[in-house]
Amino acid sequence: MLQEDLQELNLKSNTLYVNMSQLEASSAGQADTYRELSSEAEELNRQMLEISEFKEKLLEEKEGHEAVKAEAERTMEALNEKLEEEVGRQQEISSRASKLGVDFSGYIQKQNF
Repeated sequence: MLQEDLQELNLKSNTLYVNMSQLEASSAGQADTYRELSSEAEELNRQMLEISEFKEKLLEEKEGHEAVKAEAERTMEALNEKLEEEVGRQQEISSRASKLGVDFSGYIQKQNF
């Protein structure tokens, strides 16, 4: 009986030793995993910060481009108005010149007769 009790205790002791070894290995593995996950989280946070800064820069550039575009559109509108005025003046000059040409032709014909 004593022999059996010793064997049982020895078996329990070995089982506990194996369990302890497995827990220590598992704990070490979990610590490594935690460090890796923490490192990845830090990297992701750094990348998110970079993305946020880049986004802000793009938004600022967009605002600048929109302002330039708006100014260019105002300039184009003003130039189109001037062009329309100039076309109108040129048409009026052309019309007057045609009338003068007709009047002058009539005068020359009168002079020839």
